[in-house]
Amino acid sequence: DHVARELARTPGTPQPIVTLITVDPRRDTPEVVAKYARNFNPAFEGYSGNEAAIDELAGVVGIAVMRGTPDASGDYMVDHTSAVFVFDPQGRMRGILTSPLTVANLVHDYRLVAGAQP
Repeated sequence: DHVARELARTPGTPQPIVTLITVDPRRDTPEVVAKYARNFNPAFEGYSGNEAAIDELAGVVGIAVMRGTPDASGDYMVDHTSAVFVFDPQGRMRGILTSPLTVANLVHDYRLVAGAQP
């Protein structure tokens, strides 16, 4: 939300469409992910799907996903790459934003990827 407000201050900077796709579809239904994403900003989108499709997407994009073995209560850990992946409107990956994910760094890097002045 802070990033969107900062980007809006610069005329000519295209506004991003922020989409969160879960890597844990066993627990994260489409409704759960959509609600989670909207907690950050009502315009954010959240999606889930079947595990095979999500694993395929993760592999194509280069996201590491490791799901642990369920314990006696059925609980398990999920570890994954922590980054923001930037795609253009044609679906081409344009950048990967990594730590530190501060507002200033995200805005600067997004402007570079979007072709706007940093």
